[in-house]
Amino acid sequence: MKHSTVDDHLQEQLALYALGALGQHEARAIELHLAEGCEVCSSELRQFDSVVDALAFGADAVTPTVKVREKLSSAVAADAPREASPALKQALKNYTLRANEGQWTEIKTGVFHKHLFSDKSRGTETLLIKMLPETNLTTHRHLGLEECLVIEGDFHVGGEVFRAGDYRCAMPGTIDDTGFSEAGTLLLIVTQGYEVVRQ
Repeated sequence: MKHSTVDDHLQEQLALYALGALGQHEARAIELHLAEGCEVCSSELRQFDSVVDALAFGADAVTPTVKVREKLSSAVAADAPREASPALKQALKNYTLRANEGQWTEIKTGVFHKHLFSDKSRGTETLLIKMLPETNLTTHRHLGLEECLVIEGDFHVGGEVFRAGDYRCAMPGTIDDTGFSEAGTLLLIVTQGYEVVRQ
């Protein structure tokens, strides 16, 4: 859910996140929310980040005494993980995007894509590609692995024809010359990125 404003509780959570003071579950919930593209919260967090960056230069470095180090170590060891709230547990379970949700963007005449999910830990993007009949893709080089599953229709690439249920995995560095569809197609793509090859 994207926000139009930031209330006091959310502002506090973002501030604690910027300071690295949230528990694992709360921090993950914030990260999932930001990954959904909430610009209001992203903007608020950028402001907190700039303050946190400045804090690093606001005090002289002090070497803690042995007693302080021991006390801190004991406190950290005694800090058992806190139980997440039911709402937070639900938020951390799954990410769902319904068929009627998300936005189709035309990337080339008759070719559309819908972003489904970004996995920053693996560096992948999951998306749908919809091609109208007699349309083609631009020649491109794969920057990493790219997996493709044909959901419906036909897809022609690399001298092969792929139909509903067919799977293809392109290796890093390989080039797909213009892929096309005769009757139209819907593709599920998981990619680590690509670059357009000028001809």
